[in-house]
Amino acid sequence: MNFHRKLDSKCDFCIELEDFSFSRFSKIYGNTQRIIFSNEYFNVMPTIGQLFLGSLLILPKEHYYSFAEIPEKRIEELNKIIKHLENKLVRFGKTVLFEHGTSPEIGGGCGIYHAHIHLVPVPSAIPPEFLLGKDITSLQNLESALLLGKQRKEYLLYRHVNNMFFIASPTSKLQSQHFRKKLVEFFDLKSPWDWREYGYEKKLIETIDYFRKNRVVLPRNFEIKEDRD
Repeated sequence: MNFHRKLDSKCDFCIELEDFSFSRFSKIYGNTQRIIFSNEYFNVMPTIGQLFLGSLLILPKEHYYSFAEIPEKRIEELNKIIKHLENKLVRFGKTVLFEHGTSPEIGGGCGIYHAHIHLVPVPSAIPPEFLLGKDITSLQNLESALLLGKQRKEYLLYRHVNNMFFIASPTSKLQSQHFRKKLVEFFDLKSPWDWREYGYEKKLIETIDYFRKNRVVLPRNFEIKEDRD
């Protein structure tokens, strides 16, 4: 089932994209905007709760509940965006990618029901079994993974540092921010896993500054959003 809509007035991301002044982010950071890349269909921004410096979110401008719902013709452009961002994230570490694909009837682990892919530089590889459990399907590319995700009401998607994709269906109700909890556990981090516990973050500002000073060779129609006056 497709739960797509243009915008959702109750969604934190939609609020931030539609009227920044009312967003949770603006209450902490004032006029500083965190959208570092934008094109017709997607936005890229640093994650609130930077478990690792350079952690990013990729999200569609329109309100989808998972990336499996977005039109297939947009996946090629999504792949281009991921590649360009990873070229700049090399200095921070090897990147992993993950998404909790869900629907409004499921509830669970992502914390926000607006599709968002996490792109995170990590110190070392994380075994897929640690993040997803034992019943895992491996795939060669993002297209195949999202096509399989489209057949499920809920899925956990993970791309290893070796670029292999893995997908699983949760066997029980997930707690909020499943992947963030797992990262904190695996790397024994002292930072909170819950992004809502974070106030002003130096790491987040450093991530914004880095990408604005070190522009990538962007896909067509890609532009950088600047801070508001």
